[in-house]
Amino acid sequence: MVFGAGIDVIYPVTHARLFESVIEKGGALISQFPLGTLAEPYNFPLRNTVVAGMSRGTLIAEAGEDSGTLITARLALEYNRDVFVIPADISRE
Repeated sequence: MVFGAGIDVIYPVTHARLFESVIEKGGALISQFPLGTLAEPYNFPLRNTVVAGMSRGTLIAEAGEDSGTLITARLALEYNRDVFVIPADISRE
């Protein structure tokens, strides 16, 4: 799990149990930000560089025109990673 804040800052707070579960199951909590760094909007595009760089591929399920998801997809392409796209909302008929 890659944070847009310090790894000691649970954001959103409702994900506290998810964070605990990641650690219990041997996963990793990763952040490029120092401890205590708050989850500010400008941190998330920076976080996306880590996500794109450490992933073999990126799956885009849904994204707005100015979304962080598209930033991640662009970064993945720049890092020569695969980008996969679901062309429509598969939950709608």
